[in-house]
Amino acid sequence: MSSYYEVLALESNASIEVIEAAIDDRYNQYRHLINHLDPNVVEQANRALRQLEEIRAILTNVEKRALYDQTVSFGGLVDPTAILQASNPKLVVAAPTYPRVPTPDGTDVNAWKCTQCGKANRIGSKTCSNCGTILARNCPAFCGNVVLLGEKYCSNCGMSVEEGLARLQIEFEQAQKQFSDELRTRIQLKRSEIDRLHWFVNNLPLYMSNPELDALVGEKIPPGGLLSIYRSKAVKAIDRAVAQRQEYIRHAERRLQDELAKSFDPLSPRRYSPTTS
Repeated sequence: MSSYYEVLALESNASIEVIEAAIDDRYNQYRHLINHLDPNVVEQANRALRQLEEIRAILTNVEKRALYDQTVSFGGLVDPTAILQASNPKLVVAAPTYPRVPTPDGTDVNAWKCTQCGKANRIGSKTCSNCGTILARNCPAFCGNVVLLGEKYCSNCGMSVEEGLARLQIEFEQAQKQFSDELRTRIQLKRSEIDRLHWFVNNLPLYMSNPELDALVGEKIPPGGLLSIYRSKAVKAIDRAVAQRQEYIRHAERRLQDELAKSFDPLSPRRYSPTTS
């Protein structure tokens, strides 16, 4: 059985500040696992977090710590990597090892080696600094980690890259379709309004105003009776309203084409977001 201090890798005379820092460090190791796809991993991670809270409650309280120090007995926490290995041997999310690449001065350093030109790049680089080849991508769970191409799991949150990308692509395409459908609906509405405005050209109100026409044109069209001067003003107002809607349709159709041309890129995963205009 490990003591609280052994769990935190501290001496029994460690200060409260040091204890708090050690607990926070251990806490962060498990916090990323609570969103893991494997429920067993989530359960064990949550259990470890609860144990850490128990440790915090005891060792940061002077009286409780004094009583505890008389017993000094506590079950140790499982290593977060061991949690993943125990739940499923395939879900190993230990920090990956990278090839040691010789530098000009003859020393070896850990680096991400470009598969195209062989250039040694700093770990965490998304592209090769020499040839621009993509080396890594953002974690599809957007946990803030960068995952080297070819790795199956994010070393930070445990997300399966393949499953995360598949889910993100579905969400991308659904959001793209929803926005495109809404844009098509607005285009069709403008076309219907143009048809209605054309109808009014031949059916101008003679003796009283028409609220629908006023709303379509955006101004009050007075009834003209048989006076041609009133008819001429009304037709010009209608023509302006039609031209405005035709311009909107041209712009919207170009935007629709641009939005439909977007596709999900697994090398640069992101959520769908329509271009602002």
